[in-house]
Amino acid sequence: MKIFQNISDFFEKFRKRSYDNYLGSRRWEELRRVALERSNYKCDFCSEPYKAVHHIAYPKRYKDDHVDNLLVVCGKCHGKLHGIRNGHSLKNEERLYSEELPAGGRTYLFDIRYDARTGKRCLSVSESWKRGTRQIRIFEHWFQVFSNGFGRAINFMNIRKDMNELFSEKVFAGKSTYFFDIQYTVDEYLYLTITESKKMADNSFRRNKIMVFEEDFQPFSHCLNKTRDYLK
Repeated sequence: MKIFQNISDFFEKFRKRSYDNYLGSRRWEELRRVALERSNYKCDFCSEPYKAVHHIAYPKRYKDDHVDNLLVVCGKCHGKLHGIRNGHSLKNEERLYSEELPAGGRTYLFDIRYDARTGKRCLSVSESWKRGTRQIRIFEHWFQVFSNGFGRAINFMNIRKDMNELFSEKVFAGKSTYFFDIQYTVDEYLYLTITESKKMADNSFRRNKIMVFEEDFQPFSHCLNKTRDYLK
């Protein structure tokens, strides 16, 4: 076991030394300059003065690094990206926010936790009813993409002209795709189905979905918007 630990320590030191060398290179300085000019030297999340330029994912080969892999961040947002909140390091699965929404025969749970594996916050939206529980998940860096798709579905509700008009849209979020579909029940009630389709390591797809009925759209939207501040 000690031998494996020594090997692991060796490669970690080698990786860190290579990364430190890269941060001293002309290529990094150029990418950093482009990222700062793109953001006007302000945090990409909150528009406060920048403190650092952050890698979304550490490149395996530094020659393949790209400005789209960079975020300009202030000190507070940088700490959040590295799992630090209010001065302490976050633990895996630490709950940052939770709210329950009773809705007729259903209950929705909005739950934000820290995922140490990815270093990101993740929102889980669960729908519990008499036939069980269904759940979708949205990681913080894809929340805005998801929120925009949801917003367009809700906007459709306000401008639809007749019952024959339906809505269907999909948004791409890394390895996941979210589908927003509005349909009618046999009793002519509108409902929204949100489906999360995620590509797995064996190239299969795992699909999860929740349903929101028309009378619950407003409180559901309100709860979703409240999670925004915890995912910035």
